[in-house]
Amino acid sequence: MTALARHGERKGVTIVLEHLSTRDHSHLMKGHPGYQGDDVDYCAEIVRRVGSPRVKLLFDVYHVAIMNGDVIRRLRQYRHLIGHVHVAGVTRDEANWTISRRSTIRR
Repeated sequence: MTALARHGERKGVTIVLEHLSTRDHSHLMKGHPGYQGDDVDYCAEIVRRVGSPRVKLLFDVYHVAIMNGDVIRRLRQYRHLIGHVHVAGVTRDEANWTISRRSTIRR
């Protein structure tokens, strides 16, 4: 990740690390079996250790809710590490939104 951070710094782009859920193995689209980054605390620690302004956390509300819970507390806890927020309803029937660090909201 450090090498990727240096590449992002040279190119002026931000790399985001996404936390994904691994919990539901009943269907390919309901989980990501074997994904190492299924704990938002673990992913945040990777971003923190890299220490580059070009490496941020992609905070996916759906995956945090499924795997870690307490979404609001974690948003506050990691706000300085977050580069992008993806908002999707936990039921997946709810609206999907993405919010970038520039506060642009797209639907």
